[in-house]
Amino acid sequence: MGLGAVRVKIIAIAVGVLAVLALLGWLGLRINPKPFASFGEQLPLRSVPLPAGLPAPVERFYRQLYGENLPVITSAVISGRAKMRLQGISFPARFRFVHAAGQGYRHYFELTLFGLPIMKANEYFLDGKGRLELPFGVFEGPNTDQAGNLGM
Repeated sequence: MGLGAVRVKIIAIAVGVLAVLALLGWLGLRINPKPFASFGEQLPLRSVPLPAGLPAPVERFYRQLYGENLPVITSAVISGRAKMRLQGISFPARFRFVHAAGQGYRHYFELTLFGLPIMKANEYFLDGKGRLELPFGVFEGPNTDQAGNLGM
């Protein structure tokens, strides 16, 4: 076997290996992560009567949506799955947002490959202090606090 044939064989093997890796990566991006576990049981909603003196369009909207009583929302938990783009690649992801109305929040994300987390982000704002934990660093301080306050 000549030197040229050996080079062709090495190039063919390298191309084959790259093709298999690309196929595996493509398959890994097609598998969605499992949803987060249930946060717990839902508490019964408290309600208050529709206040008097609302602008007419607002009152019509609330009456049509809620009737005579408005729910009092003090907290919310939103969990789900999504696609998140990073450097042009769409990764399957899962997230959970926990909000205590007027007090604070937590946003947690996981980007996955083959349904397993490969990158996590955790952002929270509690007691007037914000913190953003990313794979490439932690951000906190006055700017993060202000951003968290505005986001809340």
